[in-house]
Amino acid sequence: MVTKKPKGLGRGLEALLGPKVAEPAEQAQAAAAGLPSALALDDLVPGMYQPRTRMDEGAL
Repeated sequence: MVTKKPKGLGRGLEALLGPKVAEPAEQAQAAAAGLPSALALDDLVPGMYQPRTRMDEGAL
């Protein structure tokens, strides 16, 4: 009889992707509580592909 080779990688995803990275405690607590994040409007920076060249604070 011929023995079948096991299919699959055999090492798991951690061998390919690396170990899990834990979230910081503050973000995990806020996400668990369902609280929105607060960010000052001055901290917002338009992305490279943002079609708007002018940001209106009232519209945001």
